[in-house]
Amino acid sequence: SLAVRWNDFEMAAESLDPTLLKGEKFSEQDENYYKSYQISGYSLKTSAYSDPEHYMQRIELRIIDQNTQVERVKIDKQSWRYDAAAKRWWLTSGLPKLE
Repeated sequence: SLAVRWNDFEMAAESLDPTLLKGEKFSEQDENYYKSYQISGYSLKTSAYSDPEHYMQRIELRIIDQNTQVERVKIDKQSWRYDAAAKRWWLTSGLPKLE
């Protein structure tokens, strides 16, 4: 998601599939966790539709730990579901874990 690319995880959380959230919101603890990392690179590696309403992609994230200033690479496997009623895509795989 563009929000992840630009380090706005609070905005990215708005793309989370509401059926997974069970009423939970992006918390202060979540915000503090994501603020301790910076996304320095984001590139799409593979993507595919399993059907018109389900999309999968592999993203390469370049992540800098704000405490150590060490950059590393992590692959994030994302799955998305199209919600025809809401006319939008929902992230069903959750926000990436960056540690």
